[in-house]
Amino acid sequence: MDKRTVVRRWVDDLALGIRLAVGGSRNSWARLTLTAVGIGIGVAVLLLAASFFNIKEDHDARRYDRAVSQQQQQKPVPGKDPLLATRTSTEFRGQTVQGVLVQPLGATPPLPPGVSSLPGPGEFVVSPALDRLLSSAEGELLRPRFDGPRRLIADEGLVGPHELFFYVGASDLTWASDVRTLYAFGETPEPRSLEPLLALLVLVGATTMLIPVVVFIGASTRLAAAARDRRLAALRLVGADAVQTRRVAAGETLVGAVLGVLLGWLVFLLGRQLVELVQLFGVSVFAVDVRPSPWLAALIALGVPVLAVAVSMATLRNTLVDPLGSVRQAKPIRRRLIWRLVPLVLGFGLLVTQAGKLSSGSDSGGRSTLLIATGVVLLLLSIPMLLPWAVEKLVARARGGHPAWQLAVRRMQLDSGTSARVIGGLAVVLAGGIALQTVLMTTEREYPPEQRPADATKLTVHARSGLDDPLALLTELRRAPGLLSVNGTASVTARGPGQDEYFSVTMADCAELARHAEISDCRPGRAWLVQSRRQQSSGSGSATPAPQPKPGQQLMLRTDPSAARPAWQPDWTVPANLTPVAARDVADYGIGDGILVAVGTLPPKVAKQMYLQAQLKVDPAQPDAAEHVRNLLGPMGWRASVYPAYRDDSYNRERAQSYATVRRGVLAGVLVALLLAAASLLVIGFEQVRERRRPLAVLSANGVPRRTLAGSVLWQNAVPVLLAVLVSSGAGIGLGALLLRTVRRPLLLDWTSVGVSAGAALLAALAVSLLTLPSVLRAMRPEGLRAE
Repeated sequence: MDKRTVVRRWVDDLALGIRLAVGGSRNSWARLTLTAVGIGIGVAVLLLAASFFNIKEDHDARRYDRAVSQQQQQKPVPGKDPLLATRTSTEFRGQTVQGVLVQPLGATPPLPPGVSSLPGPGEFVVSPALDRLLSSAEGELLRPRFDGPRRLIADEGLVGPHELFFYVGASDLTWASDVRTLYAFGETPEPRSLEPLLALLVLVGATTMLIPVVVFIGASTRLAAAARDRRLAALRLVGADAVQTRRVAAGETLVGAVLGVLLGWLVFLLGRQLVELVQLFGVSVFAVDVRPSPWLAALIALGVPVLAVAVSMATLRNTLVDPLGSVRQAKPIRRRLIWRLVPLVLGFGLLVTQAGKLSSGSDSGGRSTLLIATGVVLLLLSIPMLLPWAVEKLVARARGGHPAWQLAVRRMQLDSGTSARVIGGLAVVLAGGIALQTVLMTTEREYPPEQRPADATKLTVHARSGLDDPLALLTELRRAPGLLSVNGTASVTARGPGQDEYFSVTMADCAELARHAEISDCRPGRAWLVQSRRQQSSGSGSATPAPQPKPGQQLMLRTDPSAARPAWQPDWTVPANLTPVAARDVADYGIGDGILVAVGTLPPKVAKQMYLQAQLKVDPAQPDAAEHVRNLLGPMGWRASVYPAYRDDSYNRERAQSYATVRRGVLAGVLVALLLAAASLLVIGFEQVRERRRPLAVLSANGVPRRTLAGSVLWQNAVPVLLAVLVSSGAGIGLGALLLRTVRRPLLLDWTSVGVSAGAALLAALAVSLLTLPSVLRAMRPEGLRAE
């Protein structure tokens, strides 16, 4: 047989498959449409996953391009005047509003991205989301903090469309903390590798999102599998050989796969225009950033049809071996368990051999990570492969019961694979979600947040007033509504004549001083030397006691903190009546060691340089009390900050930020996978009803109550789902335990989360069953008896 004849036969067989897919009755078009929709949804999700790296790169690039460099000194840039800048922030009802204070030192300062000109003193350049909030009724309490002309930041200067960000002009940044002299915005990111636990989270999240997509695409290619098998079996019976039958099946499947890929691209391109309306876990994305990598897009466009054809070929075994059985719709042959256990055994073996390999420094070259990822994929893939066998064994022994139950059992005995395939993707999401929660239980213990609220009813205020009497701010604060108490002190760091002689000078009213130290005779002009009880108990045994200020000693204060080497000059002489006193144990905050002075003791030039620290107790019945306090201090700009009483844990700051980023990403991925699983249940559920409409119509015409028929359909969906929940819960817990062994961590289970995940899967299946119920009732009408 020459090559031309072989090619002609291939073309003829593929053409026949295409004609079978698109020609004939309305049923053919219905099958083709459902297949294309199912594959299209999967392709759209794959394209979204392929866009993740570009989304992250663009997100990081936008953030780093506008960053205020942490370098103390930048090299001058020709043609650019320097700019003073420092980061700032405020909070509004739980939302953090980030910003940058800017003060140009010339006519040509550097400009941040998205800003055409720097704001002048009291002017604001805000993000569109912040502008909308300020213009709305909801932002009424935030508006006083942005009381000035406003302009908008362009998209290139923002991380996301829902970001609350601003620039504000200032004129007195010399004394601001962390002020930087800039000749250009932006900084180069430092390359960072994920720690083992975070890498494990990314791995589980990615597989939990992608495996259900593959399962769904495979299930979509098998929609109306029984009708297709009958057509192909008829071809076998009229003389087509096995090779021709496969080519016809390939042509029929290829039409639905190609249409599904085109539909998936259309859904992706239209859907990404709506991505700016969505905000997940406080993160939003610009539509222009949602673009798949070219090589991944090409792989999806070519790989999905190949996968669809491969799945179609793999399911032809029964038709090719026993075509007469397919035509007569006989009970299929029993499923074999041996080959279904292969992925389970291989995945389990890979994960067992990698115990401890992801510990710090143990994974050289990423070999262990690759093996662990392969093991996770194999274990998750084994779930939809085992479910058809498990459902078959379960229903094979079922006998008796209500007529609806008997009808459901008989249907599953004849075709248990279809019911199991429907919930395959949901089972993978459930198993992966439980494994992910198991890993999260450990990571949340090892990656505490940067700061943890110690008491939600307390606020801390730091302010540099520049007033002759900084404690006058306490009087202003007491006027804010919703405060139960206001306590505070003003302090400044002074330097003695020695190189390392630094002392804290703290001023407060007599009541506050008596609360912190054992002071009885309090009046203006008095000063006390206080030591904490810890220093008093350890001071006697110290070989080199800390230097102490002496009466009559001159202390110096900094005159220009923005300079590279701040100058110091004598500003205050320690009073001659300096008296040692003991410190008291104060529950909320202490004043530390140093000099205490009463109000009226310090000269104005010293008082103006003091920082106020106040503790405010908030009435829990007035949740907006903090906003009133921030508004009251708003005119002070950078010189005042208000935040809840936190326990600082700066050592974990960078690790906490990495963990928060990874956690948001994997949870968003699992959420998308769950939505995809629900969509797959719905699409395949409608196809099942369409395929069974004739038997349902026949039974209804013969007097079977509609309630009984509807109940049988619900039972056909409920049994596989219940079995899948049991199998997936056990598999998820086992997978989580194996994954934690790779990083040498103990297994910690949150049974509440496991129960909630299982309940969510059951509710999703129930919701889909209820949505398909109207189609079931329509299928029972006499019109369903018609045949084309």
